[in-house]
Amino acid sequence: MARSKARKGSHEELAWFLIWVPFLVVGLFVGIDEGPDFVRAALARMGSAASVSGEPRVAFGRLLDKGSDPRAAVAVRRFLDSDLPKDAVRGVVVERFQKWTSRTPASYQLGMVGARAVPLLTDLLEHDKERVRQQAALALGDIGLAAVPALPALEKLAGRSPPDLSSRAATNALGDVAPAGVRGWLWKFWYEIPFLPLFVIVLAPLVIGVLYPRLLAQRDPRENPLDLVPPAWFPVSVGFFAAIFFAFALFDLCGERFTVEADVWALALGAWCAGACSFSIWLGRRAAGRKP
Repeated sequence: MARSKARKGSHEELAWFLIWVPFLVVGLFVGIDEGPDFVRAALARMGSAASVSGEPRVAFGRLLDKGSDPRAAVAVRRFLDSDLPKDAVRGVVVERFQKWTSRTPASYQLGMVGARAVPLLTDLLEHDKERVRQQAALALGDIGLAAVPALPALEKLAGRSPPDLSSRAATNALGDVAPAGVRGWLWKFWYEIPFLPLFVIVLAPLVIGVLYPRLLAQRDPRENPLDLVPPAWFPVSVGFFAAIFFAFALFDLCGERFTVEADVWALALGAWCAGACSFSIWLGRRAAGRKP
């Protein structure tokens, strides 16, 4: 008798648990794929920066070589605001821009730094080296809307004659910094937001609002709906995590734009956690309404 009751209890636990498999799969997938980026971005938002040592110019160059690293971006911002001579900062950036044959890690890094790097990059749009102008324009395109002060210099470079790699990069950057019309915004939206998390966000209301209720409506009414209701701690927990993910994305996007992909993944996770919380509450109310 005791063994059968134990089996029944474990069966009931599985009943409510299995409903949340899609939510758990999404969370696990995003956590494995984007977890390290979330941690670095969160540390950066709390003010943590990559450690630097050695002579300032050398340390600054090492930071630029890290590429798209949120914590390194914080350290680069501090260098830009420090008393390091502006000519020295400019020299290190120019050196890094010419060091590689393709797009440089320094360009990605300064694009992640955001608004603080705009004055320096704007100045480099007039450099006599094509390679330097090109990398500066690419970084301004990554910064996006926060690079509006660079628009006149970008427009001037885009109209350069004869055109070269730098003028083409400036033309592309204009669409990111100041998208024109609905088409421009859609273009910017498409290229800046990864497709997969966007798909996850769009899929969440479909699964939560349409698919699950329809499946549950087809259940045998003789079954006890309480078997499908998760324990009280579950909606509280997922609601708490939803608030954390949404807050992270809000503060990051309202900052100086330097972890866009992590923000979109945070919104995706927040949407699914909020959906799991809402669905848990809906199941509880549904079960309570069917009590005799």
